[in-house]
Amino acid sequence: MDIDIRTFSIVMGFNNVLQVILLFFLFLMNKTYRGMGWWAGGLPGW
Repeated sequence: MDIDIRTFSIVMGFNNVLQVILLFFLFLMNKTYRGMGWWAGGLPGW
């Protein structure tokens, strides 16, 4: 099976869009959780 650069670009673009949608959905679900900024920054939340 031969995958050309156009097919690879389309698949990777779809993958990136899907990841953005999922991360945005997680952000909306956890918007009210205190300490989310600490989590995003990689710092301990205490």
